[in-house]
Amino acid sequence: MGYGKNLKDALDAKNMSVKELARRAGISPTTLYSVIKRDSAVRFDHALRIAGVLGIDVDLICKNNPYQEETTEVLPEMLPNYLGVTDKLNRKTYIENRLGKVLMLVDYEDMPKVDELVADFIQMDDEGRKLLFGMLESLKATHTDKKRKKSLTGVLEKVKPLHLNLKE
Repeated sequence: MGYGKNLKDALDAKNMSVKELARRAGISPTTLYSVIKRDSAVRFDHALRIAGVLGIDVDLICKNNPYQEETTEVLPEMLPNYLGVTDKLNRKTYIENRLGKVLMLVDYEDMPKVDELVADFIQMDDEGRKLLFGMLESLKATHTDKKRKKSLTGVLEKVKPLHLNLKE
C-alpha cells in the first residue's frame, strides 16, 4: 500500500471528493488524481496542506522526513497568502505535524517558560533573533546533556531540517 492509496483512504474516510480537497488545499485536482492513480507520494508542501484539510498526519501521504540536512534541497514555497486564509492553514498544519511533536517532549512544569520564550522571540527584531540563535548554538556546544540529546535525536532529526517561510 502506497501513499496514493493512503490519500484515497483518507478521502473516503472523510467522505470528501478529490475536487473538494483540491479546492480547499489550493492544489490542482489533476495533481491529486495523478498521485492516487500512480499510488505515489505527495509533494511535501502539498502534503502539509492536505494534512491540514483532512486532519491527518503528513507521514501518511509522503516521506516522513523529505529534507535531510546533507541535501541542498529547499522546501518549496507555501501557498500564497490569500487574505490570511492559507497562511493560517500553513501555520496550523506545521504546528500540528512538526512543532507540536517537539513541544510534547517539554516537561509540563517548563511549559510556561517555553511559552514565555516564544513570546519574547516574537517581539525581537531580526538582529536580536540572529544573536539569540548564535547564543543557543554556543550554549549547545558547552551545555548539552548527552543522554538527553541521544533520547531526542529521532524527534529532532524529523523536525530540525524543516524550515518554512511563515510570513505575517
